[in-house]
Parts: sequence; C-alpha cells; structure tokens
Amino acid sequence: MRLLLILFSCTLLCAEIKTFQKSYAITASGAQSIEDARFEALKSANVEIPLEIAAYISKLSYLKGASSGDLNAVGYSLMKLTKLAVEEEGARYSAINVKFSSRLNSTGMRDYIGDILRSREKLLALKDIVRLNESLLEDMKALKTRNSKPLSAIELARLKEDYALARKRDEIVACVEEGYRALQSGDYKTALGNFNRAEAAHETSPSLFAARAMAHEGLNNRRAAIDDYTRAIGGSPGFAFAHNKRGLLHYYNGALKEAIADFDSAIRADDSFAEAYLNRAVVYTWNQERPKAIADFDNAIRIDPSFAAAYNGRGVFFVESKDFDKALADFNRAVKLKPNFGGAFFNRGSLYAQKGDYKKAIGDYGRAIALGPSYREAYIKRAQAHFALGSYKKAIEDYDRAISLGEDHHSYFRRALARQLLGDFERAIEDYNRAAELSPNDAETYYRRGIAYRDANNLAKAIVDFSRAIDLKKDFAAAYTDRGAAYDMQGRQVNAIDDFNRAIRIDPSYARGYAQRGVSAGKAGDFSKAIGDFSKAIELDPKDADSFFGRAYALSRLNERKKAVEDYTKAIKLNPRYVLAYLNRANDYNALGERDKALKDAKSACGLGSCELLRFMENSQAAK
Repeated sequence: MRLLLILFSCTLLCAEIKTFQKSYAITASGAQSIEDARFEALKSANVEIPLEIAAYISKLSYLKGASSGDLNAVGYSLMKLTKLAVEEEGARYSAINVKFSSRLNSTGMRDYIGDILRSREKLLALKDIVRLNESLLEDMKALKTRNSKPLSAIELARLKEDYALARKRDEIVACVEEGYRALQSGDYKTALGNFNRAEAAHETSPSLFAARAMAHEGLNNRRAAIDDYTRAIGGSPGFAFAHNKRGLLHYYNGALKEAIADFDSAIRADDSFAEAYLNRAVVYTWNQERPKAIADFDNAIRIDPSFAAAYNGRGVFFVESKDFDKALADFNRAVKLKPNFGGAFFNRGSLYAQKGDYKKAIGDYGRAIALGPSYREAYIKRAQAHFALGSYKKAIEDYDRAISLGEDHHSYFRRALARQLLGDFERAIEDYNRAAELSPNDAETYYRRGIAYRDANNLAKAIVDFSRAIDLKKDFAAAYTDRGAAYDMQGRQVNAIDDFNRAIRIDPSYARGYAQRGVSAGKAGDFSKAIGDFSKAIELDPKDADSFFGRAYALSRLNERKKAVEDYTKAIKLNPRYVLAYLNRANDYNALGERDKALKDAKSACGLGSCELLRFMENSQAAK
C-alpha cells in the first residue's frame, strides 16, 4: 500500500515546484492585493508609469502635492529598482534621462528610498523576485548634494544602510531563485545549499522552509524535511501545502495518526485541496476505514474531475475491495486523462494479472516501462506474468533488467526458478547462491536450491540444502518429502520413509508425502503398502498422474493387471505424453492377451520418442 502511494498519491515534484514558486511572493509576503489600486493623478504625466507602481507611490504621504514631473521621477526610479524598466518597459524608457527634482528635499528623498528598500515584501508582491538595478547607486551619488550643498554624514550613512539592506535582500532572493531552479532540475544538493544561504541571511519566510523541505525530500532526508515543514507551519499555521507534504512524510514513516492530522489540517485550511483528500483516503484505506476512504476518493474527484491520480487511487481501493469492474473503469479513466501516467498503467497491469489475463498485463507493464525505463517494479511484475505464461526466457530477460537496477532476493530467486525450469541447473544454482546471500534465513531458497542440486544429480548437496531448510522451518513438509526422495535415490529407504512419515505427521493432507512413501514402499517390495499410500495420495489429489502411475505399477506387480490398466489409462488421460504409462499399459495389455491394444500403446510411445518396445513387438510378430 505504501508503494502505491508513491505511484499515485502526489503530483510530480516539478509541478509542485512550479506552483509553489509562482505563489512564493504572495505566501511569503502576506502583502495586500493592489489590483484595485488606481492612481488617476498620473494620467496627465509626460511618462506613463505602470499602475502598480503608481498605486504604491500614491500611498507615500510626503509626496502629496508633488508635481507630475516629480512623481514620474520617483516612479521611474522605482521601476529601475524592480527591473520593470528592463523586463517589461525597457524599450519605452531606454532613451529617457530623468533627474530628481530639486524641490524634493533630501529628508523626503531619504525617507522615500528607505521606505522602498525596507518594503521588501511589497516589492515581492510587485514582482516575484527583486533585482536591484545597479543604477540605483548612481542615484544615491546624485543625492549627495542638495543645492550644491553636501548631504549630512547622518543622511549619507542612512542612505548607505538602506542600500546595503536592499543588496542583502537581493542576495537572499537570488539564493531562493537559484534554489527553485535547482529543485526543478532535480539538483537537490544545490537547492539545499542555496536555501541554507538564504536562511543564514535571515530569511525566515514559511515558504523558504517549505522549499528547503522539498530539497531534503529529494535527498531522502525525511527527518530534516519534516522539521522544515514544521517550521513553515509554525510561521503560517494555515499553510495547507506544508501540512499535506508533512502528512505524506508521516505516512511514509508509518505515523498514520500524525499523517491524518496533517491532512485534516490541510483540508481545513483549503477545503478544495483535492490532493489532501486523496492522500487521506490512502491512509484510511491502509487503516481499513473503507467508508471514510471512499468518501475522500470521491471528494478528490468531485473537486477535480480531471485528477488522474485520484482515479488511480480509487482504482487501487476497488482492487483491494475485489470490485474489479469499478477498478478497471477508474484505471481506464486515469490513463485517458493522463496518457503518460506510468503508475496507472502499472496498476491496471496488476489488475489484469490478478484476473489471470497475463497478456494484457504484459502490455500494460510494457507501457509503464516505456514511460519509465528505470521502473524496476514493472520489470519484476512483467517477468512474473511471462513466467505464468511459461515464457521463461522472457521472464529471465526482465529479471536481468530488474537486477541491473537494484539487487533483491526475490529477483534472483525467481530468475533461478526460470533457469531451473529451462534445465539450466548450473546458473540456477548461482542465482540461488546470491539469493541466499541476500536473505540467509529464507528456508524456501535452500529448499529450491536443493531441488536444483538433485536435478543436477548432486544428491549430497541436495540433502544438505533440504536439511538447512528444515532447520530454518521445522514444519516444512515439502523439504522432508524431497529429502526423503533424495535418500530414496541413494538407496537409503529407511531414512527416506522416516522423512515421509514426518512430512505426513506435519501435514496429513499433503498428497506428495503419501505418494513418495508409496514409491519407497514399492522399491522395498511392499506393494500392498505402496497401493495404500498411492490411493491416499489420489484421494487428496485426484489430478496427480504420477500417483495413478505408481498405483498401477504396484497393482501390476501383484498381477492385478486389469486394475493396473485402468490406472495407467487415468494417468494417460491426465498426461497424454506420459511415455512410461503407455509402455507399461502395453505390457499389461500384452499379458492380458489384448495384443492389438498393446501394439497401439507401443506405437503411441514410439511417437513420443521411445520405440524399443514397438520394434521388439514387430520383430516378434515377424518371427512368428
């Protein structure tokens, strides 16, 4: 479930950064809107000043009654300060040379500049990022004299202090701007360094801490990210974005109660926050609070009908609820809304696999991989689908790719199984070796490696591995059974039967235990006991062709050939390519005087690659 959250529950980081960066100025400053501010007095000015700047100037009490020329001079200076002259109106003002009016006394001008430079949040509201134009320094030099008289040392010191403050602010904003760019490019280390420098310069806005938290997330430092989101929330308790992000981190850490509390806070701060509803729905699903979960999924979709991640999340919810039709409809909607949504293709593929439609599953896993060539889990799932279809070579190729992206016990173990089924026992054992290194206490790994050793005719190592599996899992009935089979192959029937007895005591319904004990009993010449064990195995597993074959053999040795023929027939029906069953049934038919049927079985066996009996029967007939 936690993996699924990564796949569908939050928007891409770059999208978050862009949205976050766009709103940084408003969030950080808390500045009041100036959209409705209009300064009609400047309409008659010789130079048109943008209305936002004009509105700001109109609030300066010491400029009341100033001439339009003076107001234009002040406005142009402010435009240079915010780089609007360059970025928005550069061509219009490039040829204008405005000087400050001598009628503005130095005290008023100092207050004006101080007000502008200290009003960093208002500047942010006017323009997302402040850039101090170097020509402001020239303006300061021009203010050193008034009516040919120097400014006082106090006045000049204040101007320099104001200028230094503005330069400092400019450095802070430059760091923030560089930090955002680094976040967008995935260079989290550079982003973190820039945000740290901004904080060192005494920037304490909630948005800065939230941005730095995202950098910590990119570096997988959840604790530091949570701390920064907490600082952001401390500066702005209604900061829905920070509550939502901190809630996700709490979820990843398994702190579900804290996660829900944060999502609750995000929704209280912004009841149209679709992503917060989605994330809370995921936690409710994890907590088995299904009515709450489905309500939140529905709310997320109601708020944003084009929210592909919400359809994807609700689809996963329906899968867990076994409502596959609704799940499929939601996954289809998710990929239609967002054709590059790899997670939705992955989840739809998993749904198809769960329904047994492995071909469609493989198609969807392929789409997820095409969208994300490093999507390791998609390679693993596609390998499992190939394995289920018996395409072991393709399964191995996908496990190869998954392992190249990161080692894990499961991939080595499953690749070993595929290689084993292809008869590549040596490489299968190599994979089991690595799987055992990665998970040294996994009994199944030793058990399967034991089978590979047995199939490679290394019975001694097979027995060692079966014993290791039993040491790790005392009630491992299959390991006892296969160790018993290995003992039997070594001619150690007493040890073999002892292991089969243990397997049956552990699991009285374990058909293979009875079947293997029947084999050992037959080898020991106790055919009556063998028939009893094979009969019990057939009762427990009526589709096991080997048990019918074993009982038929024992019946034949007791000269109950008609019953033997019946059992061989059942074995062949279950496995039409069972060569030994055709050969043995031919012998029994022949002993019963049914030569035509015997000859037919001999021909069937020859068609499957064993022609010795057919040649013998044909030669015998020719001799007569």
